[in-house]
Amino acid sequence: MYLLPCPKCDGSIAVAPSHAGDETACPSCQSKVQIPKLGDLRQLPKADETEPKEREKSKSSTGGSVVFGVFGLIGLACLVTAAFCGIRWFLLPVPISTEEHLAQISEIFDTLSAAELIRNYEDLEENDLDLSLPYTYKTAKLYRDNWGQNASIAGIVGLISFAIAFFAISGKRKKAG
Repeated sequence: MYLLPCPKCDGSIAVAPSHAGDETACPSCQSKVQIPKLGDLRQLPKADETEPKEREKSKSSTGGSVVFGVFGLIGLACLVTAAFCGIRWFLLPVPISTEEHLAQISEIFDTLSAAELIRNYEDLEENDLDLSLPYTYKTAKLYRDNWGQNASIAGIVGLISFAIAFFAISGKRKKAG
């Protein structure tokens, strides 16, 4: 089969070599088209030659689909991770803040007598002010902040992955159109 261009609408007409020298109607515009003789017909492109080009187009579009699928799955996994970390961050309690801790100590010192304050002061001088470990509320706050940071990072990576997947599929549509 050969592809004969229609002189009126520029559509393609599939013509068998056995119809050389006959007339046919264009499937697009229904006008009568003279089919050239066999020698001239063989100069036209074969109908089978266009299929490899279409296959190449479909192969290149599969690349966009693979990129879309991979980055879509990465984005989905990251957003699920971000949701888990965000829920964990939200549910972790932090007992008190530094300001509340200092307010509690101030209240305790307000209730102590002068002798007890002197004894506490002497204990502080003797034992140093440096702590070997942070207060438990500080450790809990750092632990909670780490979950929040993980949620933020996973959410950003997920959104970037979805953006890459979207551009991969929209680029595929532009090439196809």
